[in-house]
Amino acid sequence: MKRFIIYFLICISTVGYAQLASQEIDVKHITLDLKFNWSQRQAFGTSSIIITAKNTLNKIALDGRYLSINRITNENGGELNFQYNEAVESLGLIITLDREYKAGEEVTILVDYSTNWVNDTDPSNIWGSFGKGIRFFEPTSTEPNRQKQIWSTGEPESNRYWFPSIDSPNDLRTSTLKATIEKPLKIISNGILKETMDNGNGTQTFIWETTIPYANHLTSFVAGRYLDVTQKYGDVEIHNFCYQHEADATAASVIRLPDMMRFYSEITGVQYPYPSYTQVFVQEFGGWMGNMMTSTITENMVDDYVTHKDFRYLWDITESEALATQWFGSRLSVQDWSHVWLSKSFARHLSGLFNEHKNGRDEFLVYQLQPDQNAYFSDWNSGNRQPIVNPKYGDSNTFVNGNYPYLHGSSVLHMLRKQVGDENWKRILQKYTKENQLKAVSTSDFQQVIEDVSGEKMDWFFNQWVYSIGYPVFKVSKDWNESDKKLTLVVKQVQRLDTLGQELFRGKMLIEIDNKIEEILLEKYEENRFVFKLTSKPKLINFDFESAWVKQVTFEKSPEELLYQYENSKDILARISAMNQLSSIAAEEKTSETTRTKIYETYRETILNHPYWRMRMLTLWQLQGLLVGSNSAPKFDQATTNMLLEVIKKDESWVKSSAVWFLGMTKDPQYADLYINLFEDWSDRVTNAAAISLGKTKSSKAYDALIQLQYKPSWKNQSLISTLNGLQWLNDPRGIELALYSLSNNEAAHWTLSTPIWDHRLAASLTLNALGAESKGFDFIKPQLKKAVEEKNLNDVMYNALQLVNLADPRGKELFGFLKKQYAKEETTLKAIEILENQLYSAIK
Repeated sequence: MKRFIIYFLICISTVGYAQLASQEIDVKHITLDLKFNWSQRQAFGTSSIIITAKNTLNKIALDGRYLSINRITNENGGELNFQYNEAVESLGLIITLDREYKAGEEVTILVDYSTNWVNDTDPSNIWGSFGKGIRFFEPTSTEPNRQKQIWSTGEPESNRYWFPSIDSPNDLRTSTLKATIEKPLKIISNGILKETMDNGNGTQTFIWETTIPYANHLTSFVAGRYLDVTQKYGDVEIHNFCYQHEADATAASVIRLPDMMRFYSEITGVQYPYPSYTQVFVQEFGGWMGNMMTSTITENMVDDYVTHKDFRYLWDITESEALATQWFGSRLSVQDWSHVWLSKSFARHLSGLFNEHKNGRDEFLVYQLQPDQNAYFSDWNSGNRQPIVNPKYGDSNTFVNGNYPYLHGSSVLHMLRKQVGDENWKRILQKYTKENQLKAVSTSDFQQVIEDVSGEKMDWFFNQWVYSIGYPVFKVSKDWNESDKKLTLVVKQVQRLDTLGQELFRGKMLIEIDNKIEEILLEKYEENRFVFKLTSKPKLINFDFESAWVKQVTFEKSPEELLYQYENSKDILARISAMNQLSSIAAEEKTSETTRTKIYETYRETILNHPYWRMRMLTLWQLQGLLVGSNSAPKFDQATTNMLLEVIKKDESWVKSSAVWFLGMTKDPQYADLYINLFEDWSDRVTNAAAISLGKTKSSKAYDALIQLQYKPSWKNQSLISTLNGLQWLNDPRGIELALYSLSNNEAAHWTLSTPIWDHRLAASLTLNALGAESKGFDFIKPQLKKAVEEKNLNDVMYNALQLVNLADPRGKELFGFLKKQYAKEETTLKAIEILENQLYSAIK
C-alpha cells in the first residue's frame, strides 16, 4: 500500500509539472553569482532570472536537478513559496509568485541554491566524456600534475544540474556570470569579460556578460590556471586559453583557426557574428563542445609544431566543428532537440567543406565522407536505427550525442549538395544562415529555403532521408551492344522493405563512364534502365561517382576492369573500392599467378607515385596484408623490398612510417643502421616505427641506440614511448629498469588518452610484460590503485585497472575482486570493471 501511495503522489506531481510546462514564459536574462567548494565538489550562489509572462500567471516552473534550494525571493527581497522535486526530469521547481502577472509583465526571481550532483568520470571512457553539470579536478597520487580545474557541460539538458533555468533550446536569453575563485585561477565564460576584481583575501571575481540572446544549454564556464594565446581575424579577437607551459604548442595547434573563421564567413555569407571567440582547453573532456562565443575542447588537441604537422587533419576537424557551431547552434538555434541535426550535422558539414578547401577533395572524401557513411552502417547493423529528425527520440542526451543527427546528418547534407548542385548549395547556405539569425529553427524552415532557391519541391527528399530510416541496396549490371555502340545500365533496388523501413528511393546520381561524368535520375522503380551512346566499349563504369549516396551496391567486375578502375578513375573512393576487391582476389588461392603479380606491380607503382598520400599509405597497408597477413614469415620479394627502401628515402610522415613498419617485418639486422639513422627524422611517427623495427632485428646495436633515443626532444615523451616500444620487441632484460622507472614516473608529460600509443606509463607496462617483469610492475600498481580508491578518483581507479590488464600478472584477479566489492552498488562502474577483468583473464591466458 505504501508503494502505491508513493507512486500515486509521483504521478500527481508529474501531471502538475506537465501542465505548468505548457505555460508560455520568456526568459530574458540570467545572472549567476557563484562560488565553489572544492572538497565537496559543489557550486553555490544565486541565480537571478528575469522572465516575461506571455500569459497571465501566478506560478512558474523551472528546470533544476539535484540542487539544494535554500531560498527564493523576488527582486524586492520578498520570500516566494516553492515546491521542489530534485529527481523530476523537467520543470521540477515550481515557484508561487507574489501576485498574478499579466502577459507582457516582467518578473525577477532570485534563487539561492547549491549543487549536489557530482559529474564524475565515465568509467568506460576515461580518456574523456561530458557527463552532466560541472566536473572538478585536483592533483592526485596517480596524476600529481593534474590541473586544478572546473568545467561545465550543457548540451543538451545538463545545465539544469548546476543552475535553475528554462533548459530549452528555443528560449533565447542573455546572461551574466559572476564567479569568485582563489588566485591564480581564472574563470572563462560566455561573452565578454567585463571586470576582474581582486577581493583582497586571496580570491578574485570575474564578471562575464553577453548582450546577444542565446539558448540556455550554451552557457558554460571553465575555472583553471590559464594563459591566453591570442589571434585576430579582422576585428575579431580570438582567445586560446591554455596551460601556462603550453603556449608555443597551443600557437602551433590553432594556426589555422583564423582561416577557418574567414572561410565560414564567406561560405555562409555571414561574417563571424560576435566581437570575439574563445577556445579553452580542459582535462578529461569528450572532444569538443561549442557554446556561445566560446568552445570547450579537450587538452589533447594541443600539440607542438612537429606533432601537429603529423596530426593536423585530426585536430583541425575538432576545432573546425566547434567553431562552426557559432553559426549553426549559437547564432541559430533549434526549436527542439528532434531538430538538433540543424546544429550538429551543419557543424560537421562546414568542417568538411573547410577540409576540402584546405586539404583537397580526396581528403574530404576519404577522411570525412567515407567514415561518416561507415558509422551509419555500423549503427544500423548493431540495431541502432532511427531517423535524423525523431520526435520520439527518448533520452535527449543519447539522441543529441548520437551519430544520426551528427555524422549521418552530415552525409545527408552532402547528398543535398549533390542534388541541387554546388552553386545552388552555396546560395542555400547563405540564405538559410542570413534569414534565421537569432531564431530557433525547425527542419521545415531549412527545407523551405532549399525549395525557394532550387525551385524544386523537396518533400520527397526529406521524407526519404530525414524523416524515415533505411537506405537503398542496388544491384547493377551492364550490357554493351557493339553493333549500335550503346551501353545499357540496369539498376535494381533490392532492399528488403520490411527491414530497411523505406520503400524505393529516387534522386540524382553521377555515373563515371571512362573520362566522362554522366548525370542520371533514379526514379522510385524497382528497376531503372539507362542507355548511353558511346564511340567504343567502356573500360570504366563507376556507379555513384564519389559515393554521394548512402547505399550498398553490388556490381560485378572482372579483375581487368577493377585494375583499370584502380588506375584510372577520377574518383578516389572508386579507386579504394577497386583496391579492396583486388586484394580479395589476390588472396584467393584460385587466382592465377599472372593476375596476382599484376596486382602487386600495380600496387607498388601506386605506392611510389600516386600524388595523394593517403592513397599511397592505404595501398601500402593492402600490400602488407597480402604479403604478410597472419603469417610471421613475410613473403618478401626484391621488388617489394626495393620499393620500401625507395619510399623510406623519398616519402615522409605516415607513408614513410608505414614503409618502415612493413620493412621491419623482415626482422633483418642488415637494416639496423637504417632504422637508427631514422631516429633523427622530424616525424615521431617515423621514429616510432623505426624503434619497433630495430627492436625486431635483435641487433647488437639496438639496445644502446634505443636507450639513447629517449633523450630526443619530443612532445609529451613520444621519444620515450618509442624507446619502450623498441625494447618491448628487443626482449633484452636490460630494458626492465627503464620500463619500471617509466611506469612509476607519473610526473612526466603524457597525453590523457588512456592508450600506450600516447602514455609512456601504459607503454611501460606492456614492455614489462613482454620482458617477463610483470610482477615488478604489479608491485607498484597495487598500492597506487588502492590509493586511487581512497582518494575517490574514478578516473585514476580505472586507469590503474587498465595497467593491471597490460601487466597480466595473475595477482590482478584479486585486485579486480576488491574493485567489484568497492563499486558493487554502482552499476555503470561495475560493468566497466568487469569488462577490464575479462580482458585481464584473456591476457593471462
